[in-house]
Amino acid sequence: MDIIKTGISGLDAITGGGIPVGSIVLVRGPSGSLKSTLAYEFCYRGAIFFNESTLYISLEQDRRSMMNMLKKIGLKEHSKCIFIDIASRRKSKEHFECYQYITKAIETNFSDFGITRLVIDSLNAFSVLSWISQDVRNELFRFMNFLRDMNITTFLVEEYNLGETQNIEEYMSDGIIDLGFLELEGRRKRFIMINKMRGMEHDMDKFSIGVSKDGIKIGEKYIIGKV
Repeated sequence: MDIIKTGISGLDAITGGGIPVGSIVLVRGPSGSLKSTLAYEFCYRGAIFFNESTLYISLEQDRRSMMNMLKKIGLKEHSKCIFIDIASRRKSKEHFECYQYITKAIETNFSDFGITRLVIDSLNAFSVLSWISQDVRNELFRFMNFLRDMNITTFLVEEYNLGETQNIEEYMSDGIIDLGFLELEGRRKRFIMINKMRGMEHDMDKFSIGVSKDGIKIGEKYIIGKV
């Protein structure tokens, strides 16, 4: 089994060595839990560390606001990290068929540049746009099967609170990275946990996660008895 190294500080260690090539991984958590930052760094590190062509499709934040946020933690635009700004099209209220537009963009960038890493941010926005067709579940099922056929290692960003009802994407995904918050010694802390990663002997504990001037940092394991 081929493994892709994420290049993110501390992440490969807790996934058991990386992520199997072609996996579809949910990166989910509540607002402010670093979902988009983690996902973009996955693309960015692939470009600068491993010379891979990567694709980030944003349905939530436009390019300018996203890049302004990322520059604060040392992440930048890169020629091999392609950014498609669908958020701006949504703001302009320009009509487009979400499934066809995104799948065509993925196929074109795979054909032209050989992309090996892909991020869709977010799955929630994709579902909202697909709702127009009134067939969200089937559209999502079709989309995830398309991603599996492309065999591109993919992060699907999802706004999610632990304990919510499981959806089709949870069952169809190969991996789940949960991000969230916990109370520790009277303070609110961010955590990361590998909920699922098929084919890997991964850690299932909660670990600290934060940002520095060099991007995401995954740190110590939280001791359950202290949480």
